[in-house]
Amino acid sequence: MVLALTAACAPTDRPNAAASEGYVEKSHVSRYTRTADNYDATLSVNDRTGMLILAVTARVANPGVRPSMSSRLTFWKPLLDQLFREHGRQPEYLLAVGDYPELRRRMAEAAICLGDWDPKTGRPRAGRAGPALKTMLARERLYQELDSFFGSMGYLVAVDHVEGVMICPWKNLGDLGTRCAASGEADSLVPCGASIIFKLSRADATPR
Repeated sequence: MVLALTAACAPTDRPNAAASEGYVEKSHVSRYTRTADNYDATLSVNDRTGMLILAVTARVANPGVRPSMSSRLTFWKPLLDQLFREHGRQPEYLLAVGDYPELRRRMAEAAICLGDWDPKTGRPRAGRAGPALKTMLARERLYQELDSFFGSMGYLVAVDHVEGVMICPWKNLGDLGTRCAASGEADSLVPCGASIIFKLSRADATPR
């Protein structure tokens, strides 16, 4: 296992000093990395915006394998531990986790079970897709892996904003059964992806 911290560099007005003294001016973005089980895990931190960006990349491409979110969180935990150890725990962070394999099926199934989305158009019956999906994600707590993981670290998870909602035919998501009495037609259009930014708030700093 390899654990390291790298910092992006910004231009400096001391090029000669940088060359002679090894001077490096760090930008506001830092990057933690580690390798485990043939995957490279990264944590990028923007100190100005409080944005955490987590990613996992396979060292050997295998299109049929997508680590679960629980596995990804296991890869990321040492990086988060190092971040908190070196910089302390901030009251709030924004969080992007990239691929979240379980969400694709969960949001599609929730749309069918709740009946809030029109299966002919793949659009919400009321309002815009982004806000509607944000409401559904939060109401149904479809990101339970994040809830459990960050809850153990003393953070509450919420959906900050959702953009770029993707629509898929229900038949493309595998088994057509649902967890509820409702069932989708094979050609029903359902939300199946989006760009999602989460928000972490320290539980001990949240008003009760």
